[in-house]
Amino acid sequence: MPRFSTAALILSAAAATAGCGGSNSGFAPTSAVENTTTITADTTTTVTPPTQAPAAAAAAPATTAEPTPEPTLGPPPLSLMFWPDGLAITMFGDDPTTAIAGVQAYLGFLPTFDSGWVGPLEYGVCPGTDYRHVVFDGLTLQFTDAGYFAPDGARGLFGYMCNGSPFGLTVGLDVGNTLADLLAAYPGASVFTGDPHFGTTFRVDYPGTHEQLWGVLTGDAMGDTIEQVHGGWGDGE
Repeated sequence: MPRFSTAALILSAAAATAGCGGSNSGFAPTSAVENTTTITADTTTTVTPPTQAPAAAAAAPATTAEPTPEPTLGPPPLSLMFWPDGLAITMFGDDPTTAIAGVQAYLGFLPTFDSGWVGPLEYGVCPGTDYRHVVFDGLTLQFTDAGYFAPDGARGLFGYMCNGSPFGLTVGLDVGNTLADLLAAYPGASVFTGDPHFGTTFRVDYPGTHEQLWGVLTGDAMGDTIEQVHGGWGDGE
């Protein structure tokens, strides 16, 4: 089987504080007003008390209306993509619960098949002592305890295969893409013909141990299309 290696709205308001100055009378107007004294013949003194100019009304602090955020709809921010080290929404080494839940949430339906944990020879020649695969129509997730992307003995995602209808992916590869699409995305991809089991295949080389991205083509012409996409170690190798 071909192998592939990879790799804040903080709104703050300023509170205006008014301080009163001291005086001998204990009263201090906010603005200076002259006292007026009138003296008459009977020596009666009329005193006009000081008046206080009305304080100007404090202007309300200017505020900026914050837009109401639109609700977030649709799938998670990440899309499912066929990568050499996982599916973007779940990566190799993720435990089965995390991987299955992530793909299920993205696709919006339950698995169509679950093998349960079986021996490594139940489905070809698989790594480790425990093997499981979970199918979502044409997408299969593969799990093992062989320690490829997780500690030895820990069950984790180690491979995937897509051989169903196109997923409508706009980034990366998808079933139904042409060889020309493949080479535009991965100019260094290799194409092989004459494989006794798969016919024409492609492989993209990445440096990560056990990481691989490969697939099956209908032929080696630029208009030929991808029939299968595989990532990870892959059983039967």
